[in-house]
Amino acid sequence: MFSSACSRLVGSASSLLHYWQPTPEAYAAMGAMYRTDPRQRAMAEKADQALPDWLASAVEAYAVRQLRASRTRP
Repeated sequence: MFSSACSRLVGSASSLLHYWQPTPEAYAAMGAMYRTDPRQRAMAEKADQALPDWLASAVEAYAVRQLRASRTRP
């Protein structure tokens, strides 16, 4: 299940990045909305109570590991 969730997150990021080229910080801030924005949190909690925190952490990890890394590659 974890690898399936990660695959979906990467797919979602790929779609978004087609239209928006965020800095790692901006992308992580967008993910943090699952924790801080009541509407986003409620939407995610409908699927699973733990989902908002998981999503926020996953988006932050993607921003750090993928977006930041891609900016440092030649």
